[in-house]
Amino acid sequence: MNEREIPEEVREKAKEIAGRFDPDDWPFITLAMHLKTPLWTGDKGILEQAAKTDYEHFVAIDTEGVELLLEGTPIEKIKERMREKYGARI
Repeated sequence: MNEREIPEEVREKAKEIAGRFDPDDWPFITLAMHLKTPLWTGDKGILEQAAKTDYEHFVAIDTEGVELLLEGTPIEKIKERMREKYGARI
């Protein structure tokens, strides 16, 4: 996928989000938001930022979240779990 295929507003939103913890992470966030898929990561900065962000297209999950997805758990329940797990550190 070419970067130009992703709308500018998605790239800008990802840069804004990443700028809160690590500006170098914006490409990963951009792609996940563009594809409207959770970002599987072990990066605490991304997980914590996603836990406190209500932007619907920015969802980050850890390995536990992936396992829950594979078990058929609805994404809203997984987002709730990620907020419980990573939101308390903020």
